[in-house]
Amino acid sequence: MGKGPGLYSDIGKRARDLLYRDYQSDQKFTITTYSPTGVSITSSGTKKGELFLADVNTQLKHKNITTDVKVDTSSNLFTTVTIDEPAPGLKTILSFRVPDQRSGKLELQYLHDYAGISSSIGLTANPIVNFSGVLGNNTLAVGTDVSFDSKEGALTKYNFGASFTNADLIASLTLNDKFDTLSATYYHTVSLLTNTAVGAEATHSFSTNENTITVGTQHSLDPLTTVKARVNNFGKASALLQHEWRPKSLITVSTESITSSGTKKGELFLADVNTQLKHKNITTDVKVDTSSNLFTTVTIDEPAPGLKTILSFRVPDQRSGKLELQYLHDYAGISSSIGLTANPIVNFSGVLGNNTLAVGTDVSFDSKEGALTKYNFGASFTNADLIASLTLNDKCDTLSATYYHTVSLLTNTAVGAEATHSFSTNENTITVGTQHSLDPLTTVKARVNNFGKASALLQHEWRPKSLITVSTEVDTKSIDKSAKLGLALALKP
Repeated sequence: MGKGPGLYSDIGKRARDLLYRDYQSDQKFTITTYSPTGVSITSSGTKKGELFLADVNTQLKHKNITTDVKVDTSSNLFTTVTIDEPAPGLKTILSFRVPDQRSGKLELQYLHDYAGISSSIGLTANPIVNFSGVLGNNTLAVGTDVSFDSKEGALTKYNFGASFTNADLIASLTLNDKFDTLSATYYHTVSLLTNTAVGAEATHSFSTNENTITVGTQHSLDPLTTVKARVNNFGKASALLQHEWRPKSLITVSTESITSSGTKKGELFLADVNTQLKHKNITTDVKVDTSSNLFTTVTIDEPAPGLKTILSFRVPDQRSGKLELQYLHDYAGISSSIGLTANPIVNFSGVLGNNTLAVGTDVSFDSKEGALTKYNFGASFTNADLIASLTLNDKCDTLSATYYHTVSLLTNTAVGAEATHSFSTNENTITVGTQHSLDPLTTVKARVNNFGKASALLQHEWRPKSLITVSTEVDTKSIDKSAKLGLALALKP
């Protein structure tokens, strides 16, 4: 983990590198040679269809000064002079391109334990001035990136971002393109030994109302060979294999395919990216989904003994704000919430009893309509190996009874049942099921109801808190219909 918050360009960089770096849809080669005096010469060539692009780059290092000179096939001469640490933490970069007389730029970068600053100015009569700054440390950082056009007298760019980093994960949230693009990234190190990591990026454009979600992973087959793969919600899947066949010499093979067609109907892809930040007794959850919703929940645990406070809201829904208070006692459990609107919905639920017998109610009142929108009642009985409950829900329209019995704690074997009766439709639903652990990491479950629908699942914890689940469902009364198959993968740090 680096020292200090870094620069603004570092926010979300690890996830973007995992998802996009080294992927090629063209044919590219790069050859670098070194002279005895330390001068490096790099030749690059890229074939895009029938077009071939090439450049030659020379790098010269002398003490703390590095000079890069590059010539491309369009007769452009790029020169960059970097002075590293003329003062502690400072870097100076001068760049220009010939024959473009307006391309000159001077940039200063400064890194500190609690700040990272980068400022640049174009070397013209009416320059564009750019400033980016990050405040924080190597755990939490917030920053901005702003550009000002002195000729137009207007801001041409303003971005804001925040990042959270710990030992094995990096999460970031940025608002770019003049507040038009909201991006969230997540990077998680699964194994340092095999360089295994997973990453995700979710981007929403407010102007086009378009969402892009990309997830990917990387893994080192051996110290010299790495594989990467990614897929996005538009059905584009990519993979690459990179091998270091000699020191600093890499060969990379990548491919991209479209896994689904935009003309398919009846297939809906839903996804979300969730970031959780914990600080002392405060937990903040931020989630972005494919419907352009930003869910935020702030939980304060035990501001007073037994009390929990929860504030939640959803953007852009201005009526979604809600404040909830929960209180737990040896003989009572109370939860009360109120919507943060002019005419809120107020909810109250309370339970009285102990860890053997409990009775309770759950009531909601709409202050705008002046009426109860929900009233439920329930009771439960618990002992060492069974739990039974009876509830009356949906404004006393649905009566439900449940039963759970622990058969064996050693193998996590249990059976359960639920019987539900609807008074309005006079319909009964009875579901019975069981679960059993094949080993400490693998669990199987099965259930069937009186309508003939049978389901089963196999869940394996392949690493701590990371689960892979395979489930299936079949309608035994309609054997002509094919069974449904589901696959879920959950990765947690």
